[in-house]
Amino acid sequence: MHKFLIYIMTIISLFIPIVSYSANDAPIKTQKEVVSNAIPENHKSKIEIKIEAMENECMEKNQTQAGMNNCAGQTFEAWDKALNDVYGKLMKKLDKQGRLALKNAQREWLKYRDSHFIFLETYYEKFDGSMYVGMRIQDKTEIIRDRTLILQSLLLLTEL
Repeated sequence: MHKFLIYIMTIISLFIPIVSYSANDAPIKTQKEVVSNAIPENHKSKIEIKIEAMENECMEKNQTQAGMNNCAGQTFEAWDKALNDVYGKLMKKLDKQGRLALKNAQREWLKYRDSHFIFLETYYEKFDGSMYVGMRIQDKTEIIRDRTLILQSLLLLTEL
C-alpha cells in the first residue's frame, strides 16, 4: 500500500509544475528532486527501514525470478518475526485488561490473516508462471507488514 501511494504521488507530480525559489534566487528544483524528498525516510519506522534495506540488498544480488521469489520469502519471514517481536513488547507494556484485549484482538486478526491467505492461495493457483509465486508472497507480506506497523505505533505510544 505504501509503495502504491508513492507511485500515485509520483505520477500526479509529473502533471503538476513544481517551482521552488530560495531567498538567493536559486535555480528551480526539478520534479525528480522534489518527488524523491516527498516522503522522508524518518517517517518510516526503524523496522520498516531495516526490512526494506534487507529486501533491497537481497533483490540486488538475486536478479532471477527464483532469486526474487526467495527474497520475497525472506522479507515475509522478517515481517513475521517483527510482528511477533512487537506483539511481545506491547504485551509487556499493557496492564492485565489491555493484555487480554490485545490477545483477543490478535486471535481475531489471525483468523482474518489465515482466511485471507487461503483466498490468496486459491486466487494465485489459477496463474502459471514463477512471477506469481512472488506476487502471492508479497500480498501476504503486506498483510503482516500492516499489522506489524499498527502494533508498532501502539507500542511507541506507550513509550511517550
